[in-house]
Amino acid sequence: MTPMMSAPSRKAILIVDDELDIRELLAFELDRLGYDVEVAEHGQAAVEAAQRRRFDLAITDLKMPVMGGIETLRALKAIDPSIAVLIATGYATEEIEDECRSGGACGTLRKPFDLIDLFELIADRLSARSG
Repeated sequence: MTPMMSAPSRKAILIVDDELDIRELLAFELDRLGYDVEVAEHGQAAVEAAQRRRFDLAITDLKMPVMGGIETLRALKAIDPSIAVLIATGYATEEIEDECRSGGACGTLRKPFDLIDLFELIADRLSARSG
């Protein structure tokens, strides 16, 4: 049984990943926890979503067609400097993590990631933003 973590103020989360299974899984689980979730299959779609509405946090894959994670991070931060961005990757190196941090990411996740760890990281990043 997984612990229920609440999102009392319906924080908006944008999930950006070219893998449909990951988008669907994260959208389902985060919605179940009370978050307002939108998905995008690549960075350009994420940028278009961020131009339409405000998100509190984005989780983006690093390697995607059309627009990769670092470029997506920079574009999202240009639209809304206050957005918290987590970068997920199966290709994490110290150099990539440094590039993510210097681009404004609030963290990186190594794929495959544990959902409970992800949920705790999201809650931590969102509470740090509002606190």
